[in-house]
Amino acid sequence: MGGGRYADDFRVGRNLLTLKFSRQDVGEANIVGLDIAARSGYDPRLGITLWKKMNDSAGSSPPAWFSTHPAGKDRIREIERRLPEVIPLFEQSKKNRQRGEGPHDE
Repeated sequence: MGGGRYADDFRVGRNLLTLKFSRQDVGEANIVGLDIAARSGYDPRLGITLWKKMNDSAGSSPPAWFSTHPAGKDRIREIERRLPEVIPLFEQSKKNRQRGEGPHDE
């Protein structure tokens, strides 16, 4: 693509139209990751702490419509919404570890 006055604008627009993954795809991956973490014995509530730290350390972020990833505050809300589903998985994982059945005991 040649230079020109609007070349960068067209390049950004083209990139937005051809994104491989959407915010929805990334959001679904986050949910799967939360489930896997809980089943593996990692406290899913720590994801809230992580995203608060990420938000605090990040400068300004692009508008939500410009990003393929959910905003940190949206990730925090989603984790909070999903906690009732994954805390029992985490608790079961802790019980399994106490009986010597967990993935951390290998």
